[in-house]
Amino acid sequence: LQACLQLKNVIQRKRECWVHFDHNLREQIKASLISCFSLTHVRSIGLAQVVHVVAEVELHTNSWPQLIPSLLQLAADPNDVGGVAVQTLGYICQSVQPDVLEAHNNQILTVLVHVIRREDTSIERKLLGLSALQSSLTFAALNFARQNERNYLMQVICECTESAHMEIRLASLQCLCTIVSLYYILMEDYLAPAIWPIAMSALASSPCSATTTTSCHDPSLLVLQGLELINSVCDAEVKLVNDGDEGTGWIEPVLPHLLTSVTQAFMEAGPTIPLDWSVGQATQVTLRLLCLATGEAVLHHVLPGILSNLEHSDAMVQSCVLTCTAAVLEGTQQQSLLPLIRAFLDSTPVTIFSQSAKVRYHSSVVVCQLCLHHHTYLHNLNTIPLILDIIHKSLHQALDQNSMEQCCWALRYLVEHLGEKLENMITSEFLPLAETLHQVAINPLIQGSSLEKVSYECLISWLYLCPAECGPHLQTLLPVLIHTIQCLPNQSPALVYTVSALAATISKVPESFLQDQCQLVFSVVCQSLRYKGGGAEEEMVGALARLMERVPHQFLTSPVIQHLISILLEKISPELDSPANLTVACTGFISDVYRISCDLQHTPGLDHSHVTRCLLTLCQMNTCDESVRAVSLGTVSDIILCIECHAAANLLAPTLQVLANIVQHHQTSSSAAGRLSHEGVKAVIETYSTLIQVFHPIDEFREPFAKSDLERLCMFVEGIDSATRAHDDVLSVLCGLIGDIHKYLPEADLDEFSTCLQSILHQGSQSRETKIRRIARWARDQIQTVSSCTVLKKARVETDKNGMEEEEVTASSSFRVSLSCSSSQFITQNIEESFTVNLGSKQKNSGTSSNNFQADVNCNYVEATICIPSAKTQPADATADTTPFNDVRQLRKLGKRRAVLFEENLDGKKLRDDSDDMEENYFI
Repeated sequence: LQACLQLKNVIQRKRECWVHFDHNLREQIKASLISCFSLTHVRSIGLAQVVHVVAEVELHTNSWPQLIPSLLQLAADPNDVGGVAVQTLGYICQSVQPDVLEAHNNQILTVLVHVIRREDTSIERKLLGLSALQSSLTFAALNFARQNERNYLMQVICECTESAHMEIRLASLQCLCTIVSLYYILMEDYLAPAIWPIAMSALASSPCSATTTTSCHDPSLLVLQGLELINSVCDAEVKLVNDGDEGTGWIEPVLPHLLTSVTQAFMEAGPTIPLDWSVGQATQVTLRLLCLATGEAVLHHVLPGILSNLEHSDAMVQSCVLTCTAAVLEGTQQQSLLPLIRAFLDSTPVTIFSQSAKVRYHSSVVVCQLCLHHHTYLHNLNTIPLILDIIHKSLHQALDQNSMEQCCWALRYLVEHLGEKLENMITSEFLPLAETLHQVAINPLIQGSSLEKVSYECLISWLYLCPAECGPHLQTLLPVLIHTIQCLPNQSPALVYTVSALAATISKVPESFLQDQCQLVFSVVCQSLRYKGGGAEEEMVGALARLMERVPHQFLTSPVIQHLISILLEKISPELDSPANLTVACTGFISDVYRISCDLQHTPGLDHSHVTRCLLTLCQMNTCDESVRAVSLGTVSDIILCIECHAAANLLAPTLQVLANIVQHHQTSSSAAGRLSHEGVKAVIETYSTLIQVFHPIDEFREPFAKSDLERLCMFVEGIDSATRAHDDVLSVLCGLIGDIHKYLPEADLDEFSTCLQSILHQGSQSRETKIRRIARWARDQIQTVSSCTVLKKARVETDKNGMEEEEVTASSSFRVSLSCSSSQFITQNIEESFTVNLGSKQKNSGTSSNNFQADVNCNYVEATICIPSAKTQPADATADTTPFNDVRQLRKLGKRRAVLFEENLDGKKLRDDSDDMEENYFI
């Protein structure tokens, strides 16, 4: 026994171990396994499972060709050895790909049918044969395509459904379900004479109880299997239509008989509240599928009975009618259901508060189905206030948990599907319903139940829907939620929902009230974050983020802010091994602190160096999640952008070192797992761009960076694969980086990488995203600007070389400028010196130069006379383009690329869209 178990477990968990065994050893083991079928004491202790596990590995490589023939030979044995062989065949057919067994399909089916039909076969062996046959049906397509073989197989299985042994009937019904699901299009000739009668015969079995048991002799199992056979036909019909084919119409002729059998089985079993799977629930599923498969045909048969019995005095009949109503509502088109919906709404105030728990439950299920599937009709009919009143009263009276849970789901569906459409209809009901939901959620009697969860989730979604005029009313709820958080024990699961509800309330209460309560909320959530946990840390960080968003000044000037940041740094400490989601939330919150501080032109009173070093340490962890690394690098960028240049100087060296390590690990990694994802690539590029933007005025940064780091960066950019570069967010930051390098480091030698950089800009200019196209055009403009400045300086040097003194330089020089643009480009000029530009047509200015220029039909010629003041009057670099650090903060909004062009301030750039006229609006 232990040998079988150990071998099976080893191969199952580490299949590569079996493959690396010596070939002769494997052959000996396989031969021993086959010989064990003749040993009684081995057959009964899991031989079939061991052979199955080995076969899964060996058959795929065709290295055990004698296995299937050996099993087929053993399966013909009428003794116990044959039963184990049949069981083994069933396991193999269930898990091995059909094409692997293609050569043995016919022999397998022949042996299994022979086992099933033999009169002297035991019940246990027949069950094994039927189970194996069901597993082998997936590769019997060719057999079912041949009518004679199909008829024979169907005959064998249908005969088994008439067996006196219930286990055989159940197994054969399961085979029929599988056949219908796989080969429905071939079943037309078998539905009326065989499948429908077999299904209705199974439904006629009198269930001894409404709820199924584990006993194979419970007749309700036959009823459930008969319903499943009908469900298989309906599922196949629906799938056929969903795939674009026409419906077969095979169900409609027998629909009245099916409905009679299904409803009769339902009435005999009775509706039940869902604790265990029951005949009552199964019949509801079957009715729903019949509605989906036949449409309005079902409604014509059941609608009269439903309308006449909605308020029946017998609770059992009323529950059955409501269950049928719920099924019909889910599977039928809305227009045909209007009379039924109106009738139910008229009866709802009575049924949902009935003395019978079953009636209340099934009535609430119908309300839930209405809100889920027919919410638009409820809104158009102006019945939302009625539904809300029913839900509120049902929750307030708290008659039973099952009905309350369905009412909570109904409210959630309304909020989810109608959203803002509800705001004008819920003003009077909003606060009372919110308070009722909170009372339900904190009820100790439902602690740990599904009602507790759904009531909290419903409360949260309801609070986020709060109309503006109801915001002041939530001032009473905020202190209650804070008190609840304080009273909940450590590690309480309810903390997650309560804190989420608090976050929703914070987003809706008036700002003036929140300013007064900011310190209290801040302190309570911080203490809970540090000491309680309960899996709610991520929600607590979200609530604090919501509070900072609403009242940023009060939040950032709070004395607790330093304590909070220290708590967050503890949560992301590598020693704690916090979940990635929590680490991302904490790191992202720190980033938000610096971003909002930057917007308010406020530097938070934190130890920026300590915070940055903690984040950089996190980035270098080999086990660091890619999302964590990306957010951490982004937060480092936000810190550097927020604080002054001189304060960030001590962060430069460690940040560059970490970036160099990450880039080196990415470039030298041989596996995909060790390389950066597109999120990581984006974060690295953005961080480099931030360093260039902030530190470019410092010589201690420019020279070393241009000598070593810039080449490493360009090689990293050049090595980014096309799939990663194709991501919009990666492409945008790449274009922005190229523009930053040319704008702030014009002396950098990028000739070696010019082809790659131009390719990126070309790809960006062809992007479907407007933002990326603008960034790419801006970057190209920086390249053109650097080139223009270089030409001017070169001309000045050449003039000096001609021996002319500075005073003798001609004050006015003439240049002929050729500008060319396509319909998708823009024209720009950014010259360092003060200058005057006069543009005119070529004919008017043709006398400004003695040189004759040959016309180029591919260019638009514009003559420009540029007057350069002398060095004494205006130094060349006096008006050089320098970007103030305040502009850096403004352009670096919410972690976006600083190079993004804003519509309201193009700063000397004019975009040329495809629709623009090429002959006007040149902007220089």
